[in-house]
Amino acid sequence: MRAAAQAEAEAEGRAKVIEANVDAAVFRLHNDLRRIQAELESQVKSEEERTTAAAREARAVAEQEWQQVRAAVEEIRLKADKVLPADAARTAQEFKAQGDAASIRERGQAVGQALDMLNAAWSSAGDNALSIYLIEDIENILSAAAKGVSKVKIGNLNIIDSGDGETLSSYVSAYPAMLSSIFDAVAKTTGIDIPGSISGVKKEGK
Repeated sequence: MRAAAQAEAEAEGRAKVIEANVDAAVFRLHNDLRRIQAELESQVKSEEERTTAAAREARAVAEQEWQQVRAAVEEIRLKADKVLPADAARTAQEFKAQGDAASIRERGQAVGQALDMLNAAWSSAGDNALSIYLIEDIENILSAAAKGVSKVKIGNLNIIDSGDGETLSSYVSAYPAMLSSIFDAVAKTTGIDIPGSISGVKKEGK
């Protein structure tokens, strides 16, 4: 009996020791778990803070870039609304001025050619001086016809030449051709052959 009681007491003692060891191990595990959980929570919080900061920075950068884009778009809009039309108007005015100057210059050359022709005719008239003098009787007709030629207005003119000068020559010769048409009309309506009277060579049937 005594031996059995002693054995039972020893077994009970060992069981208590084991239980105490288990409790201690469980306590350590709980502590480790809480520590690990705290570390994880701290890492998660730090990651969230970094993510939030990165998101704020990304938003700030995106907002800055957006403002730059808006400024560029506004600059383009202002240029399209004001600068480009002003440039176009200035360029158009320059071309118009060039065209007007060319028109006046070429018209002056044509008139000069006509005057040279008349001066030469007066100088070499000879026996036809009387016919030339008679031309003064139709001064009003010629004046009206000349006014008709002067009313021919040329706005913006672009002359494209192939390089041989023929295009410009044709344009300049148009004015003497107009005067020739006037002379033909005068001959038909009055019977006076102005070029023939000046040159001394009458057209057939005149």
